[in-house]
Amino acid sequence: MADKSLQTLERGLDILLLCAMREPGGLPLSAVMEQLNLARSTTYRLVKVLRDRGFLRSGGKPGHIELGYQLVHLGKVADARAELSAASLPVLQDLVDKLGETAFVTVRSGWRALCLEQVESPHPIRLSYRKGQQLPLYAGASGKIVLAYMRDREQEHVLSGRLRVFTDERFVEPDRIRQDLVAIRRQGYAITRGEIDPDASAICVPIMMWDGKFIGGLNVAGPTVRFPQGVEAKLIGHLQEAAMAIADRFEELVR
Repeated sequence: MADKSLQTLERGLDILLLCAMREPGGLPLSAVMEQLNLARSTTYRLVKVLRDRGFLRSGGKPGHIELGYQLVHLGKVADARAELSAASLPVLQDLVDKLGETAFVTVRSGWRALCLEQVESPHPIRLSYRKGQQLPLYAGASGKIVLAYMRDREQEHVLSGRLRVFTDERFVEPDRIRQDLVAIRRQGYAITRGEIDPDASAICVPIMMWDGKFIGGLNVAGPTVRFPQGVEAKLIGHLQEAAMAIADRFEELVR
């Protein structure tokens, strides 16, 4: 079953690549069948799915197809993430130089949080997140900050699914997480201790555009022994300043 699904995916991508190489006006379905050696029924089924999802649309001539606007949207998302990564990196380096702990930016990626960019702490014992690493939305400050700024129905979709227990069942109780999300939105930051790693703590603030749009989370994380109670206010202040600096740099890049 898995091999068949993979083959179907490959055929769908092949159709998109064919359309990408075609001149304006579209690609005839007969050419898809011929060049990819597909049966008529298979071709029509794949094209229908891609058209329904917005990846294809009807071409300028009957029986022709061309790339849909969903790909334009995906391209804009990819470009925006590249710009956010470029805007974040020097600010992250400044934070690490100042605070001595790993700093990183998380963004939403489907139903997960994604480490978009990071700079590691110089300490030999440190938290490390590789660029591109996926993280849960419901546990840890880096994911919860993303979840807190998602729509209510999207939050419920996450909380109604399987919530993996990392260190303590209390941390993944849906009602507790809902309370955490309300508090994060109200106070403008997230603090977690031992939710994913029992010996790790993290503080995260939202990176907001000037129009109020959430674009990511700015995080600092490290061993809990280096995050004593009472240090949060100082760290939050540094993070909020850095988040505004990233937003400013990002807006300049996307103008």
